[in-house]
Amino acid sequence: MKHLAVRRQAGIDIRRVRQLPFPGQVLVEEGQHVHPEDLVAAAELPGEVFHLDIARGLGVEPSEVLPCLVRDLGEVLEKDDVIAEHDGALPRLVRVPQSGVLLSCRDGVVVIAGGKKTVAVRAGMIGTVAETLPELGAAITAHGGLIQGVWGNGQVGAGILRVQASPLDQAITAEELDSFGEGQVIAAGFCSEKDQLRRILARKPTGLILGVMDARLIERVMALPIPVILLAGFGAQAPDVYTFEMLRARGGDVACANACQPNPETGEWPEVIIPGGDGETSALMPYRTELKTGQRVMALSGDALGKVFTVAELPDAESILESGLSCKTAVLSFDGGEPIAIPRNNLIILN
Repeated sequence: MKHLAVRRQAGIDIRRVRQLPFPGQVLVEEGQHVHPEDLVAAAELPGEVFHLDIARGLGVEPSEVLPCLVRDLGEVLEKDDVIAEHDGALPRLVRVPQSGVLLSCRDGVVVIAGGKKTVAVRAGMIGTVAETLPELGAAITAHGGLIQGVWGNGQVGAGILRVQASPLDQAITAEELDSFGEGQVIAAGFCSEKDQLRRILARKPTGLILGVMDARLIERVMALPIPVILLAGFGAQAPDVYTFEMLRARGGDVACANACQPNPETGEWPEVIIPGGDGETSALMPYRTELKTGQRVMALSGDALGKVFTVAELPDAESILESGLSCKTAVLSFDGGEPIAIPRNNLIILN
């Protein structure tokens, strides 16, 4: 059985496909250098669709409506424009309540698409357009460090990476925050209080990377215009020191944060891409791979939620859990502590 893997690698060749869910206009060219917030492709969709009962408005039978229309299908209408009129004993007319496009007329009722909305995809990284996908988007490539998380708020951004230097199991201090400049991507061990988040945001960062965060802050973070990525998730567990050492090794470099929502089916995770670097290039780890001894894994449930372990043993026989269920487990070690056994389905592999 293959397990989900969150990639955290110091030096790899990265290729990301950014495309629309339906045809639109590609806004980049092959060979073009792009930044995280650059639009790759965009498409316009009709806005809210509403119905207007012309037959009732004119006081006529539905079969009599078509000759009463004074606008053509596909025509753009402005608010209060006359769409139909009837010259009878009591002349009447119907106006549109809001602007839109006249789509159809059937059984005395017209369908109007009000306004338009734009759907767009952004680069989400610094890189080069390697290939354009006609009417859909493009493939972007880069070389650098890749650190994926488990939750994001949907925003993208970039800036100079600044990483908490003080102990990660303690809140980042006001003094340390004062040493950070504006327009930077800040990485901190955790955020558990609104006041702590407020102090961090006072530095006007362009991105925020957290080991863990209190779930009570979700609504506040979802409303932020900057990307926020969680490396381990929600709760009060200790941050993954190993991953923060990777971040510290690239402190001062430009970091691109793409805080997309995770999609385990496609292997898409919120991620930080740090272009360049002097480390050796390693093969990109697949997003599903076999569980092996020696791997670093993160627990996804129970008292060990969010903690990072090393796989010490993979017993062949199934174990009986406290709940009475029988399943295969992994024996995990953590900083020299007593080994623990966790169901393999409750683990995600880290690099």
